[in-house]
Amino acid sequence: MSALNTQIPTNLTTEQVIVNHILDTDFGARRRQAVDEVQKVFGLLQLPVCQAIEQPRSNQRYIQQIPNRDEPLTKRIVDLAIRYRRYGYRRITAVLRAGKWWVNHKQVERIWRRGGLKAPRKRPERG
Repeated sequence: MSALNTQIPTNLTTEQVIVNHILDTDFGARRRQAVDEVQKVFGLLQLPVCQAIEQPRSNQRYIQQIPNRDEPLTKRIVDLAIRYRRYGYRRITAVLRAGKWWVNHKQVERIWRRGGLKAPRKRPERG
């Protein structure tokens, strides 16, 4: 996320600067982060910032809870990634399905990305 300039243009009010900055961001966590950033930069309270962008403060205070239902699957994917270092998420999905795991390839890819797992690149053939 880009940092805001600490200088407010003279032709814009503080509210307009806040609204322009926050409306350029996505909804959800990024938007909450933008409100926090505006509060720090301009030294404003949460209420006026949220009122300026018409965002309920309950949304601002929301803490996302990630369910742990993927924990056994995540552990298994990491174990397989360590064991089969050259396999990517597609091949790991096939291994899981062969091992009687009922799993979607998109779910494995999401866990793969979140865990920062990567298969080494193939080296070009020398010859």
